[in-house]
Amino acid sequence: MFLGKNGLGKNQRFFLFLFFFLFQAFSAYPYSLKGRLDAIVHEPVLRGAKIGVYVQLLGTHKTLFSYHANEPFIPASNLKILTTSAALVTLGPDYRFVTRVLGGKIKNGALEGNLILKGGGDPTWNSHFFPSPLDPLKHIAKELRKKGIKEVDGDLVVDDSLFSHQFTGIGWKYRYRWASYAEEISALSLNNNRIRVTVLPESYGGAPIRVVFWPPCHVIHVSNHAWTSDNGTSLSISRHKIGNRLIVYGHIYRYSNGIAFPFNVQDPPLFVGSAFKSVLRKYGIRVIGRVREIRPEEIETENRLGVLATFYSPRLIVIVRHLLKWSVNFLAEHIFRMIGAADYGKGSIQSGEEAVVKFLNDYGILHHGLVMDDGSGLSGFDRVSPRTLVEVMQKMASLPVGPIFRNALNTGNEGTLEGRLAGVNVRAKDGAIRHVSSLTGYVVTSYGQTLVFSIIFNHFDMSEYNADGYVDQIVRTLAKVDYPL
Repeated sequence: MFLGKNGLGKNQRFFLFLFFFLFQAFSAYPYSLKGRLDAIVHEPVLRGAKIGVYVQLLGTHKTLFSYHANEPFIPASNLKILTTSAALVTLGPDYRFVTRVLGGKIKNGALEGNLILKGGGDPTWNSHFFPSPLDPLKHIAKELRKKGIKEVDGDLVVDDSLFSHQFTGIGWKYRYRWASYAEEISALSLNNNRIRVTVLPESYGGAPIRVVFWPPCHVIHVSNHAWTSDNGTSLSISRHKIGNRLIVYGHIYRYSNGIAFPFNVQDPPLFVGSAFKSVLRKYGIRVIGRVREIRPEEIETENRLGVLATFYSPRLIVIVRHLLKWSVNFLAEHIFRMIGAADYGKGSIQSGEEAVVKFLNDYGILHHGLVMDDGSGLSGFDRVSPRTLVEVMQKMASLPVGPIFRNALNTGNEGTLEGRLAGVNVRAKDGAIRHVSSLTGYVVTSYGQTLVFSIIFNHFDMSEYNADGYVDQIVRTLAKVDYPL
């Protein structure tokens, strides 16, 4: 190399300066991203919170940021990522839940013996998927009439044996019993296993009030100590701790339009059976016997009976889209148990978790510390690491179901992300229970690269709204990256 009087020649000094400038410029980018993310997770207001963040480049699995990423966290509804991913792979996006009606011989319009309503875990008999939640039962009743059935000589038997009788998740709090996000789960379900109870006055003062139910059924027992009043309304309504029992005190004004409120059903199969009996009556089919649950010996002999009617749910991907858009626990819990039933013959919390673990193991996804005490993330006992969630998102993107899974996730300012991440090119699932905020998904940077991320905050000392703001700040920081990673 030619050296000038001062060592390096002019051209050499220029190119050496350019080399170091470019080296420092390009090598500084990932570190500057790390620095910005470090600054967020170390905000003084977050001191004391448990925070996990993991960010990778989609496809290459290049790790861009990792902060407590391997530790198990309470995920809230980010657990639905595992439930829906495993279901789309295990069952397939075109899978349909199947409900069957079984029975014996039909003679002179009468079905000899019992009519069995056999549940297949379908959670869609509600007003989102059908004009009326009763439409599936009406369809079944029409099919039975086409076969000439006008009377059932025996009982109407409900068979929910596909799922165990774990009607709620492990660790669901007692206060959830009335909540619209914590209805009981069963292989036979109707109207999200929720009844609208309406208290109505009579036309004159002093008369006892009326209590009516929709969907129509006879599973709620009412202790009625209320009356119709000529002078205003003062009602007290309480639920007994055990069973479907209501206690009503006070009075209701006789010109009132009534007071309506929701009621989460306990032991859903009998509720479905009771509603089905009412629908059959409207279609001219009389059940001589009673509505009851199936006996073990009847399950063993079901294959001797004929299939009288069949009802199929919408496709799984349609259900998953609604589930992820609005974070519907009821749908997630049924799907969770269904993948357990598909893999192990019986739908339960244990078999659902085992089915998810099998899915993770099949693709070599690490899941240290994973706990699934439900399929929705409502349980405070659930645990999953940000790394596991990111690896699931990476794997899903590489599978044939990847595009439909990604499109089922919310964009910014959509569904449960309404008011969040507007203008950001993101597809993600959020999660929130008390002192938990989580977000997992895909984000496209300003440079055009797609990143996979999972962010979980636990045990923070602020409102969930403010915690969401810090989570969103991380995602916006990723979206603003305008150089190659």
